[in-house]
Amino acid sequence: VYLETLTVPEMVRQMTTRECDVAISTVPLNEPLLAAKSLGHWTLVCAFPQGHPFEALKSVGLRKVVAEPLVGFSAETPQGRFVWEWCQSHGTTFAPRIQVRSGLNACAMVAQGAGVAVVDDLTARAYGQGAVLFRPIPKAPETEVLAVTNRQVAPSALLKAFVGLVGSALRRAKQQQLSVGTTVTSR
Repeated sequence: VYLETLTVPEMVRQMTTRECDVAISTVPLNEPLLAAKSLGHWTLVCAFPQGHPFEALKSVGLRKVVAEPLVGFSAETPQGRFVWEWCQSHGTTFAPRIQVRSGLNACAMVAQGAGVAVVDDLTARAYGQGAVLFRPIPKAPETEVLAVTNRQVAPSALLKAFVGLVGSALRRAKQQQLSVGTTVTSR
């Protein structure tokens, strides 16, 4: 297994040229050679440093989040467009003072006190650093997590098993989140 984080154009290129077997994507891809299967969903949460006033809250409203110094996705990224459009639809402006291309980078900046961030709940679970805490944002949108394959290549048993494991992990993460309430924390 070789794991790599790619931009969408590079992911499409590698999938269409058969350089990789599967891509796990949160961005729908408009490429006829590629097929996408939904594995689950993610939603947005607020990431903030330990000791921040948000720590006392069970959830953080969008207006409170955007009033803070923000670390956020660049508007040129798919995640950035998603967050920026969501904020606009709620009459708020998303104006990060630090722009990143990765939720993990946003969390690293938050850990260093650079501000708060809006990241997906999967990144929140994966970050695992005690210096960063997470809270849900009420009515945050969800988006699909997709397994993308090349239609011209029959999936191997290993590929099917891998995709099944990713789907199972997403379902377990969602169930854990529901069983502990709405607070997503990392310690």
